[in-house]
Amino acid sequence: MTLEEYARQQQNVETAEQALLLSARKKKTSLEMRQQATEEAQQQAREVYAHYQDNIRQTEQLSTEILKGLQCGEPLAKLFLKAVRALTLCTNNKAEYDIIEDTLLTVYGLSLRDGEVMELSAEKIRDRLDRLNVALKSVDNESERCRIQQAIQAHQKKLDKLK
Repeated sequence: MTLEEYARQQQNVETAEQALLLSARKKKTSLEMRQQATEEAQQQAREVYAHYQDNIRQTEQLSTEILKGLQCGEPLAKLFLKAVRALTLCTNNKAEYDIIEDTLLTVYGLSLRDGEVMELSAEKIRDRLDRLNVALKSVDNESERCRIQQAIQAHQKKLDKLK
């Protein structure tokens, strides 16, 4: 073996050793992967716990609002919806609240013509009308303007129907 061949062989060995060291640094050991998985699980648990604590805070606030509403003579339909909201926060089922609210407004408001529920429904329609009017002022596109105007007209009809 010549000196040049030996030098090339040594260079190849050094290059292979460097590549092996780099790949060893890049690969995570099972201990590092377990540590990372533990940290991710703890982060997820913190997020879930924070959401849970927020729901508890909101539920306590709703409970206080219900008690104050009872003392002030607030409409029962409004208090009922607050109680349902508190329950759905406890069960973390927000879709259920929307279903109950829609059912209450439809059955007791439109069908049975309950005055308190009709007023609650009218209040919600007025809120949506206000938001639509604000959106109408900020729209530049003519087709969007037309759609918003149609929505405003539909909400006006609903409001007139409730009266």
